[in-house]
Amino acid sequence: MNTALTFLLIEVIDNFMVNIGIEWQGTLIFAFVTGFIGRKLRKDEDEPPDIDSEEFKKIDNKFKS
Repeated sequence: MNTALTFLLIEVIDNFMVNIGIEWQGTLIFAFVTGFIGRKLRKDEDEPPDIDSEEFKKIDNKFKS
Protein backbone atom coordinates (compact mmCIF):
# COMPACT_ATOMS: atom_id res chain seq x y z
CA MET A 1 0.00 0.00 0.00
CA ASN A 2 2.85 2.35 0.82
CA THR A 3 4.33 1.75 -2.63
CA ALA A 4 1.04 2.49 -4.37
CA LEU A 5 0.53 5.70 -2.40
CA THR A 6 4.06 6.84 -3.21
CA PHE A 7 3.50 6.14 -6.90
CA LEU A 8 0.20 8.05 -6.95
CA LEU A 9 1.61 10.99 -5.02
CA ILE A 10 4.56 11.40 -7.38
CA GLU A 11 2.30 11.10 -10.42
CA VAL A 12 -0.04 13.80 -9.04
CA ILE A 13 2.90 16.08 -8.27
CA ASP A 14 4.30 15.43 -11.75
CA ASN A 15 1.03 16.57 -13.32
CA PHE A 16 1.31 19.96 -11.58
CA MET A 17 4.94 20.55 -12.63
CA VAL A 18 5.00 22.14 -16.07
CA ASN A 19 8.75 22.20 -16.77
CA ILE A 20 9.66 18.81 -15.31
CA GLY A 21 8.42 15.46 -16.55
CA ILE A 22 8.85 12.11 -14.86
CA GLU A 23 8.19 8.93 -16.80
CA TRP A 24 5.78 6.55 -15.10
CA GLN A 25 8.42 3.80 -15.20
CA GLY A 26 10.81 5.95 -13.18
CA THR A 27 8.07 6.74 -10.72
CA LEU A 28 7.27 3.06 -10.35
CA ILE A 29 10.91 2.12 -9.77
CA PHE A 30 11.28 4.90 -7.18
CA ALA A 31 8.09 3.77 -5.41
CA PHE A 32 9.29 0.15 -5.25
CA VAL A 33 12.74 1.14 -3.96
CA THR A 34 11.37 3.43 -1.24
CA GLY A 35 8.74 0.83 -0.32
CA PHE A 36 11.40 -1.86 0.00
CA ILE A 37 13.62 0.36 2.15
CA GLY A 38 10.68 1.37 4.36
CA ARG A 39 9.65 -2.25 4.81
CA LYS A 40 13.18 -3.27 5.81
CA LEU A 41 13.37 -0.44 8.35
CA ARG A 42 9.99 -1.26 9.91
CA LYS A 43 10.82 -4.98 10.03
CA ASP A 44 13.53 -4.38 12.64
CA GLU A 45 11.35 -2.22 14.90
CA ASP A 46 9.76 -3.78 17.95
CA GLU A 47 5.99 -3.63 18.21
CA PRO A 48 4.72 -1.54 21.12
CA PRO A 49 3.18 -3.56 23.96
CA ASP A 50 -0.59 -4.03 24.11
CA ILE A 51 -2.34 -1.84 26.67
CA ASP A 52 -3.55 -4.84 28.67
CA SER A 53 -0.21 -6.70 28.71
CA GLU A 54 2.08 -7.17 31.69
CA GLU A 55 4.88 -5.32 29.90
CA PHE A 56 2.67 -2.23 29.49
CA LYS A 57 1.67 -2.36 33.15
CA LYS A 58 5.34 -2.46 34.21
CA ILE A 59 6.14 0.56 32.03
CA ASP A 60 3.07 2.40 33.32
CA ASN A 61 4.08 1.70 36.94
CA LYS A 62 7.53 3.20 36.29
CA PHE A 63 5.98 6.50 35.21
CA LYS A 64 3.53 6.57 38.13
CA SER A 65 6.27 6.10 40.74
